[in-house]
This record gives sequence, C-alpha cells and structure tokens, in this order.
Amino acid sequence: MRKKKNRKKEKDQPEQQGSILVLVLLIISVLVVMVLESMHQMQVEATSSKIYAASVQGRALARSGLEFTKYLLTRDQEMDQEEENSKSDHYGEFWAGFLDQEEVEPPLFTTGELNATLVDEQGKFPINALVDENGNYRIEYREVLARLLHNEVFSLEPERIEEILYSLKDWLDADDEPESEELGAEKDYYIFQEKDYECKNAELSTLGELTLIRGIDQELYHGQDEKPGLKDLLTVHSDGKININTAPVEILAALVKPDFSDDMAMEFAQDIVKYRQDPNNFDSLTEGWWQPVKDELGVGLSNVSITKTSDYFSALITARVGSIPVKAYAVLKRGGTAEDEIEVVHYEVQ
Repeated sequence: MRKKKNRKKEKDQPEQQGSILVLVLLIISVLVVMVLESMHQMQVEATSSKIYAASVQGRALARSGLEFTKYLLTRDQEMDQEEENSKSDHYGEFWAGFLDQEEVEPPLFTTGELNATLVDEQGKFPINALVDENGNYRIEYREVLARLLHNEVFSLEPERIEEILYSLKDWLDADDEPESEELGAEKDYYIFQEKDYECKNAELSTLGELTLIRGIDQELYHGQDEKPGLKDLLTVHSDGKININTAPVEILAALVKPDFSDDMAMEFAQDIVKYRQDPNNFDSLTEGWWQPVKDELGVGLSNVSITKTSDYFSALITARVGSIPVKAYAVLKRGGTAEDEIEVVHYEVQ
C-alpha cells in the first residue's frame, strides 16, 4: 500500500515541477514586460527632457538674433553719421545681410545655429493709409492698391477689386454706413453672413485681419504657385510712406498712374530694380534718384508719399538646437538717430 502511495507521489512530482516552471516563466515574462515598459517610459521622459531643453535653448538663441538685429540697425545709423552720408535705406546696406556680414563678425554660438532675414516694412504698401482720419479715401493710395490688385501678380476682375476696396474702407472708417450697398461690408453684412465678429471700424492691428474682410480669401492673402500674397506686399507697420529703394517690383509697378499701360508700369519697375541692385549705384540712391528713370520712360507716378529711408523693419529668425527649430518674428522701429533706442513693436515665437 505504501509502495502505491510513493509511486503516486513520484508520478505527481513532474507535474508539480512543470506547474512551478510555468509559473516562474509567467512571472519572469511579467517582470520583463514591466522592465521594458519602465525603460520605454524612461526613454520617453529623457527624450521629452531633451526636446524641452533644446526648445528653451532655441528660444534664447532666437532672442540673441533679435538683439543682433537691433545692433545692426543702430550701427547702420552710426555709419551714416560717421561718414556724413545722405541717409538712405536699401538692400545693399550694412543691415540687409543680417547674419552674412562683411563689416562685422556675427556672434559665435557654441550651441545650435541661427538663420535670419531682415525686411524693410516700408517697402510695402501701408494698408492703414488707405483711409484718412475723417474716414475718407486717400485717393492716391486707393489708386495704388487698385493697380496692385489689377496687375499680373493678382489679376483680379474689376468688380472684385471694387468689392475689396469698398470693404476695406468700411473696415477702416469709424461709421456703420457701407461705402457701397452692393459691394461694401459694414456690421450688418457680417451679421447676415453669420460671422462671429463684426466690422472693426478702426485700423488693422495685424495684417492677418485682412482675411476677415469681405473679398479677401486665404489664397489672395497667402499667394500661390510661388507668387506673393497680400501678406508679402502690404504692411500695418509704416508711417504711410513707401521706400522706393526697397519696394518689391509689384509695388513699384503699382506706383505708376492708372493712365499708363501695364507694360509701361512693369518696365518702370524693372528698370528701378535693376538700377538699385547695381553696387555702383548704392551711393546714388538718395532723394529723387528715380526721377530720371521715370522721365526717360515718360510715365507718371502716383502722389503717394515716396521716401528713400525707413523706420520699420521685420525679422524672421530661425534658431535650431539639435533637430528642434524655433521660429521667431519681430517688428522693430528705428528712431531718427543712432542714440535713439530701437523699439521692438512686435515679437512672437511661432
């Protein structure tokens, strides 16, 4: 009888040992999963920490780029005073190369890299100058904007142009009376369209507000097929004057009075760009230098305020630490002398 029991125990032992082995393997599998998950979590946290650190460093680097921009604009004025030059601002000047300078060595960065472009805002069309303080069109500015919308870069139909011009005036002037019953856009229009905003009846604070206005869609604002949009050619940062030394070809063509053909307007614009891009002419880009070009072609220019100097500049700064890019956009206002502090009108990290 005892032999039978011993045999039974001997028979049960392999089964028990197998069960224990399965249990041990199961526990080990669970532990392996837990360890792997813990390691994964640690890797995620480590990566997140690196990304955060790179982002913080990138923001600091972008801010350094902003300070370098302020230095360049100040130094440009100092050079004009030292050399007793007739002040003018153009893209052949000290400030225009930004981080690609021959006259000054850019700051060295031990961490990351910095790229940037500096643009003269006063080479663009000053959209807030379209309407005066009494809410009336400034006719000469209306002419320029109408021609810009008509020219090849946009090629809008006359009715669309009128719709935009009327709607812009309604947005900028202080009253609630539409400039045109059919094409204007005051408070009632936006209510009827079930917009979640009303007509502003004040100047644009940012250029992005244009997309809220009747007749201006995303395509017109952003451009397409490598053609510029309104965001590239208009500005809210200006004293109302257009710098002919930095205005893009589209704005230059729009300065020609509507009496003259599109071909003549574009020829004038291209001749102006060709002349001012020649390094031999940099010292000649002073008051009225464009008059001989205008007279030779026999074109007339609009009566908008044309200048050769600028006070407003925008900088697009890209800082990169590792693989993390940080983009910053700034608008700066320069005073009349090198002693005036550069004012940062707008700064945002995108």
